[in-house]
Amino acid sequence: MKSKFSAALTALLLIVLLTLSFHKNIFSVVPAESFSAFQHDSETLVLGRIIADENNKALPLGAGIGFVGISDFIYIPEYILQSYQLIGRKTLEPLTLRPAPLNDDNWTEGVSRHSARIVVLGSGLDRYVGRKVDVQGDVRTIKAVKYNYQYANLDLTGDLLRVDRTVGSGVTVKISGDPVDPSTMKFVAYPQQYGVQGALFSGMYKVLSQSLVALNFLNSFAFAVVVVALVFLYSKVISLQFAVFFLLSVAFSPWLVAFGRNLYWIPFAWFLPAALAISLFFSRTPRQEILVCIFLFCAFVFRFLAGYEYLTSVILFAAAPFVYLAVVAAQREARVLNLKRVGVIFSIGVVAFIVALLIHATVRGDTVWQGLQSIYEVDVKRRTYGDPSRFDPLTAASLTSSPVGVLMVYVNSWTTNLVKTIPGGWFPFMLLWATAVLVYRWIGRNIQWRADTALFFVFLIVPLSWFVLAKGHSFIHTQLNFVLWYFGFVAALLHVSFNGFKLTLLGLGVWMRKHRMEEI
Repeated sequence: MKSKFSAALTALLLIVLLTLSFHKNIFSVVPAESFSAFQHDSETLVLGRIIADENNKALPLGAGIGFVGISDFIYIPEYILQSYQLIGRKTLEPLTLRPAPLNDDNWTEGVSRHSARIVVLGSGLDRYVGRKVDVQGDVRTIKAVKYNYQYANLDLTGDLLRVDRTVGSGVTVKISGDPVDPSTMKFVAYPQQYGVQGALFSGMYKVLSQSLVALNFLNSFAFAVVVVALVFLYSKVISLQFAVFFLLSVAFSPWLVAFGRNLYWIPFAWFLPAALAISLFFSRTPRQEILVCIFLFCAFVFRFLAGYEYLTSVILFAAAPFVYLAVVAAQREARVLNLKRVGVIFSIGVVAFIVALLIHATVRGDTVWQGLQSIYEVDVKRRTYGDPSRFDPLTAASLTSSPVGVLMVYVNSWTTNLVKTIPGGWFPFMLLWATAVLVYRWIGRNIQWRADTALFFVFLIVPLSWFVLAKGHSFIHTQLNFVLWYFGFVAALLHVSFNGFKLTLLGLGVWMRKHRMEEI
């Protein structure tokens, strides 16, 4: 009873700390400026759905997620990120400003000579995107705010402003604080994913009093719960030491901490299938196994409806513990049982992917078949091994790159720490060290050789599957895909490396005792 209470208390403490780490970066694992802005562009896809729903609009093409702009949408930061200003029908304090006194070939008293644009001195004006602005009786809407040093350029709807352009005319700009008119919003679908998280968070947004902070917090909490569940499950199924290193590799990963609260990436959905899959180890009856399989299927479907990114790694990560158990099993019956479980998990993952694909296809074409063709031609080929001549130069370069070259980027080109106190530049040397440890143990027929080797290579396959199979995606998205190393492999690397240090210290101790005996 006491041990259960201690375990529950430990789990609760870990969940609280991890939640705060993912939500607030309390351990400063990620530089503050990087944490605050990480993947905001992707998160705006979910905000687009929330904004559409709260204004009784529908995203084009029946999409689940998408972008939103004022009047039109351009894929540049000033337009992408304005979702954070448009969400929530907020009323702001009205402003009265004067344009900056700029007079040259482009500006007269801060009013553009060539477009609907004015420039003012100040900051914090991006929150007025979508608001009405009255420039000497010419009423427009603010499309975007672009900052240039101390100046803020206000891009307005319509053609050239109809105002007095005489130098010294003293133009006055009045910005309304009234909520944004939904009719001025331009929604752009993002059909590459089904986007189930859009509907999920839009519904939660209404329940949570329209609080984006609450959504990020709950997302962080969900990820923390799944990670802690995995830690306890790994301690029972693999080893306590590996579980501890898994916890450390997640808690102090600059990548997972940065991803942790993101509403588009929802990293809890990456790890949830793994936590459910391990539950098969504890199933004692066929009914329990069927129940676990149903939940596992739902978790996979949810993940793939949210996004296909890392799908091979998600499935292999879920199956990895049972591959490990099959390799280290001493009895044939245990080996066969665990291999069967691997087959079950893999099969459920594949079927779930097919189901998600068919659901997604319904919104990608007039028929399911047309939708499947669109997904294959536009998305699958673009991310894997399609014809380079059919795509833009960057995508073409990704498709002509070699898998080995792509993999080397993820081995040698770290721009972050591996974990909080270990530089990413150490990663290739740690790989060499861990490999040397495994070889040494194999030569010495060490009892731990099979277990450590299995753990190392089983979890190594998890990130390699995406790096190689989705080579095109991995070539382009180096700002994202380093996170795949944390799907168990960094923990395995730390585990094997630590065992190597223990072995070295033990050998050094034996040598020193022997040397002293010889001196005596």
